Amino acid sequence: MRKWGCGLVNWLKERGAADEGILAASLLLTAFIAIYTGWETRRAKRHIDGLVSAGLGSPREVLTSNAALREWMLKLPPVIYLPHSRVRVSLWTLVGIGFFAGVLSGFIGVGGGFVMGPALIYLVGIPSHITVGTDLLQIIFTASYGTVRHTMSGNVLIFASFLILLGASLGTQIGALATRYVSGPAVRFVLTLAVGLAALGTAFELASVLSGGGAAGLLEKAARVTLFGGLGVVALSISGLLVLGVMRQRGRRIPNWALSLVVGR
Repeated sequence: MRKWGCGLVNWLKERGAADEGILAASLLLTAFIAIYTGWETRRAKRHIDGLVSAGLGSPREVLTSNAALREWMLKLPPVIYLPHSRVRVSLWTLVGIGFFAGVLSGFIGVGGGFVMGPALIYLVGIPSHITVGTDLLQIIFTASYGTVRHTMSGNVLIFASFLILLGASLGTQIGALATRYVSGPAVRFVLTLAVGLAALGTAFELASVLSGGGAAGLLEKAARVTLFGGLGVVALSISGLLVLGVMRQRGRRIPNWALSLVVGR
């Protein structure tokens, strides 16, 4: 899985096309995920807004996606039952999702929230909150091989990785806490925002690599502003949802548009 992705990166490096290939693949993937997830999240939010307006309360999870392959993929024998999420799914579907995400993770450095998350939500039907925890557990093991392989290939900045880890240690605590207070569509809204900004930044970066002219520097700056500024926007969005969720559970009034994004008492 990851071995194939790492091998493809090294193959492109030997031909001097690693940057173009990785950026193009990343742009196509992130753009597709952002568009599809954003479309479904808007539908789910409108559905919950309708329930709230009718006085029926706001459920924690609503999925409005009906992928064409879903029913067929779930019924391929052998079929297993996941009691915590109350889902029956084909064993081959889960293995296939893991295989595809592993190849992508080794190739373009994604596979967790960007790929595995939407796949488990839309293809399997696992609730967003359970998907987050499931993905975090499996990535501990699957990322290990990719880490070692890329380190051996000289594709890792060790010092930068440790600096990122310092911030991630704190940010993970805030993000995990926020999942207790937000609904499924809110989780997917943040995913859409993060993936969409990543796609925009990647588009600028790819344009910079392909241009090779005077505009390359300006495009590269635009990519950095989008990517790093986007991280701040996403972090603020999560923090804002956490605050709104805490306020609602304490019985305080919050804006009507936020009722479908956070969980009440």
